[in-house]
Amino acid sequence: MKTLLKTGVLILLLMFITVDNAFPQNNENMLLKPGHFFIGCNYWASNAGTAMWADWNPQVIEQDFKRLSDAGVEVLRIFPTWNDFQPISALRNASSKTIDYRFGEKPLPDDRFGAAGVSAEMVNRMKIVLDLGAKYHLKFIIGLLTGHMSGRIFIPPAFDGQNPLTDTEVIEWEVKYLKCLVNELKSHPAIIGWGLGNETNCMGSISRNQAYTWASLIANTIRACDSTRPVLSDMHSLTPEGSWSIIDQGEITDILTTHPYPYFTPYCDYEPINTMRPLLHGAAESRFYSDIGGRPALIEETGSLGPMFGKEDIVSDFFRTCMFSAWANDCHGTMWWCNSNFTSLLNAPYDWYPAENELGLFKEDGAPKPIVQELKDFSKFYAKFPYQDLPRVKTDAVCILTRGQDSWSAAQSAFILGKQAGLNIEFQFGAQPIKDAKIYLLPSLKGSNYLTKIRMNSLLQKVKKGAVLYISMDNALFADFELMTGLRIVTREETNNNSEITVQNQKMTVSSGLRFVFEPVGATVISSDQTGNPVFTKFKYGEGTIYFLSAPLESYLTNLKGYYDKIDSSPLYLIYKEIGNSAIAGHLLNKTNPFLGITEHFIGENKCIAILINYSPQEIKDQIGLKEGWSIQKTYYGNAESIGHNLNVAIPKNNAVVIELKRK
Repeated sequence: MKTLLKTGVLILLLMFITVDNAFPQNNENMLLKPGHFFIGCNYWASNAGTAMWADWNPQVIEQDFKRLSDAGVEVLRIFPTWNDFQPISALRNASSKTIDYRFGEKPLPDDRFGAAGVSAEMVNRMKIVLDLGAKYHLKFIIGLLTGHMSGRIFIPPAFDGQNPLTDTEVIEWEVKYLKCLVNELKSHPAIIGWGLGNETNCMGSISRNQAYTWASLIANTIRACDSTRPVLSDMHSLTPEGSWSIIDQGEITDILTTHPYPYFTPYCDYEPINTMRPLLHGAAESRFYSDIGGRPALIEETGSLGPMFGKEDIVSDFFRTCMFSAWANDCHGTMWWCNSNFTSLLNAPYDWYPAENELGLFKEDGAPKPIVQELKDFSKFYAKFPYQDLPRVKTDAVCILTRGQDSWSAAQSAFILGKQAGLNIEFQFGAQPIKDAKIYLLPSLKGSNYLTKIRMNSLLQKVKKGAVLYISMDNALFADFELMTGLRIVTREETNNNSEITVQNQKMTVSSGLRFVFEPVGATVISSDQTGNPVFTKFKYGEGTIYFLSAPLESYLTNLKGYYDKIDSSPLYLIYKEIGNSAIAGHLLNKTNPFLGITEHFIGENKCIAILINYSPQEIKDQIGLKEGWSIQKTYYGNAESIGHNLNVAIPKNNAVVIELKRK
């Protein structure tokens, strides 16, 4: 009992250590430079994979590092496996009471390593790895508490069967371990960031307040030892309000991380990897995390998950587009998983999960895959690009995700529809203060407590002052519905309802689980369904406008497989184009092709970098409207030609154009 109380007090004290957890400022650290982008790779030694610390071979590691550096990789994420670096066993008596901690049968040494249960030999090996990386100009993010990797748990023998996220005995030793490791390594200049540990949210079940407490303790322990480098979340599969919350991680850590594999992320494996939905996955999820969490985000892991998802040239197309898309949408970096294939390894997890064997940039014999050339080409382009502190993309609309809905489902579709229409979208959660914007989206609104009255009133005040609000309905219960929409509900029923919509002379169909019969009482009907019932309307609300769609467009499209890879798919993005016309008209560039994404990054008032990305596996030829008074100053990547008030582009499949526009 005394031990429990003592440990509990220790946790509380460390939770509230006075540590400046504001984002560290260090202009030499590429993770901390606003607008800077880097290419990285997750690393395990090519001879041993996760067994690299025990099956130690520095010659292999040096060969790996040279290959990676030559390929244009700048940053490696490396993992001190917890059971290797803190290999303690608990010796217990017949009552299962812990009497002693040892290295096997050997007593812990009477030094700083023994006090923390840390292997001095493993720390020395880590220092050798860092020195070898520095030799090839590589920088490192260290995932400190790596007790989970590729589906396998790597926890010290002393803690077998215990929950490392809630058990106070384990947490006490985690703190000792972190303090020792960070203090031993922090003087090395090759380290640019500390990760909490690879996907620590996979190490055990936990409630939200327990997760907040544990992550705060781990992050603040790191900061207490080194406040000069950022702390990275190292987690994936976060949500705004789940046990592992984007909002909490944004408060606790300095950089949020996404691991966007289409196979493992809901709704993302519905088309080939070289098509729009998978290609935008990393950028959309990273913006989702960053905007809601209020911190920078980077794509910490991504990949194709091997040859089961496409030929090597298709994988190259996928990653080329992902790199440009992440850069254009203000992600701080993109890191491939992993450096090497591990096809001959029989140790777990490679023996358990065949998919873990073929994920490398390089084959086991060191031969590069075609994707390595894409890394080299992008790195060469970016090294010469003069604006490595590229300003954030100019956004047009705020998408508000709300309680009661699948927020990732709504966010993903809104982001893609925005790109197709020509709108660049940022996110927030409905419980947060409403951001200032000219356009607001409440996509696929669901339930009865989606927004508090305070937040809804704040939003409506912004509309009264001139903003545009779009609402799509997914069985939500409204207060003041008629006052907001100018529609009176005559009847309502749950049914399998397919509504025909006509927008900008294009007929489309969207499915809904509800059917309303409406009577307009002030609303302008943009489109009625096949029965003549209003389905898409707009209503003057103060100085602003409220658009209402009586179908859950976003959740419908999220679940519609095979939609985003077809040229002849129903052009439902025209709904977003209709609500965003005023913002789109103000852009410097106006496109017509829905598979072409454009971001604008203003450098002062008279200069703008525009990044045009082809999110399809076919060449795009488009005549793009160029705002009067602007012209192309320079083309940095690809080909573009200015003819009068138009910009002619021919963008190869899964590729990009980067230009500089200047006011005349």
